[in-house]
Amino acid sequence: MPLIYNYGQKGISIPRVVSRIYKYASLTEVPSVEVQVKKKTIKTTINSRKRIDDAWAYLKDNCAKRAKCNDYFANLSRKMTLSDIMNNVTFTVHCLVPKEGHKDDELPLANSSGQDFALSIWAFLDTTTGAQNTTPALAATILHELAHYAGATTNRADKNSLQAENALMHCGLKQYHNPESKG
Repeated sequence: MPLIYNYGQKGISIPRVVSRIYKYASLTEVPSVEVQVKKKTIKTTINSRKRIDDAWAYLKDNCAKRAKCNDYFANLSRKMTLSDIMNNVTFTVHCLVPKEGHKDDELPLANSSGQDFALSIWAFLDTTTGAQNTTPALAATILHELAHYAGATTNRADKNSLQAENALMHCGLKQYHNPESKG
């Protein structure tokens, strides 16, 4: 199914998520951003639609064709394979932005809320250099969010708090696995 991009058009609702730090907002088609990385300001332009489309295609062409990956997703509570999810569920993509009084560097890479997910600027950038992340790195972030849709817990204190992140181990993206990405 296609992705729907929230560029502020009518008919797209923005989920309210429970967070003191961030909220969902409309994407900017090709934002120019300035971020602080190691006391250095980096300015870059990101074609969000192209980057997300490339990551989605990477997931379809690589991860969703792996039996081990589909088996992992099918064992989550929704009992759907990654291939089933990508072919039958339409997701809306939003921008994850800081609430007033907070900064971009406080944000997680992404957040999901059912069939909606939001990506922060950090999902597109390497947090250590400010360079644009590779397509597989962005795909890994999106895969983590799709695992939440499939039923992986969002509770950081749960004994299975790494369910979403562990999807990367089964889907050919283990180099991006972060044991700190709980819930």
